[in-house]
Amino acid sequence: MVMEVEVSPLPLELANVRRVQVKTVLRNQGKKVARFEFPSAQRIEIRWLDEAGKVLTAWSEDRMFATVTGHLVINPGERVEYNETLSVRDLVKGRSYQLEVLVPGYDSLRRSIEVTPQ
Repeated sequence: MVMEVEVSPLPLELANVRRVQVKTVLRNQGKKVARFEFPSAQRIEIRWLDEAGKVLTAWSEDRMFATVTGHLVINPGERVEYNETLSVRDLVKGRSYQLEVLVPGYDSLRRSIEVTPQ
């Protein structure tokens, strides 16, 4: 399983942007079906972390997810794509942050991108 994350716009100019777009692709490059189980309807989490690793903003904080068990199946050679946005309201110009994207419950599916707003 390969996880790809793209953030735009970069560079991030806080004077011109209120939200960033985050594209996440889960790609099954293996030869077997990839199966995922989830305790709710949430499939990804996106969050801003400060230099100490503290969560500043989480994509899920203002969303409700059905609490039904869910499944995701990705066949070999196929992919699943998520396109979401995340607020930049807690960011300060000139400080470095990590934009972290993860699949809840699957630690190997976690990516971070360092962003320093201008």
